[in-house]
Amino acid sequence: QLFRTVPDSMFTLFVLMNGEEWPDVMPLLDACPSLKFMFVIFIIISTWALLSVMTGVVSDNMIYAREAQTQKDETLQGERRAKVQ
Repeated sequence: QLFRTVPDSMFTLFVLMNGEEWPDVMPLLDACPSLKFMFVIFIIISTWALLSVMTGVVSDNMIYAREAQTQKDETLQGERRAKVQ
C-alpha cells in the first residue's frame, strides 16, 4: 500500500529519507530481503544530496556576507581617506 502509485512511492521514500515509517516498511523488507540493499543505497545518496544542498546554501550565504562586508569596509576606508585629506 505504500508503493501502489508513483506519488505514494515518492512520498514513502521521502518519509523514509527522514527516518520515519520504518516499521511500516519492515514487512516488505522481510518479504524481499534484496530490497534492503536498495534502501541502504537510497538513504546514502539522499543524505549526501541533502548535505550537498545545505552546504551550497551556507556557502552562498557566507560569500554574500563576505562581499557585503568587503564593500562596507571599502566605503569606510574611503570616508577615512576623505577626512584625512
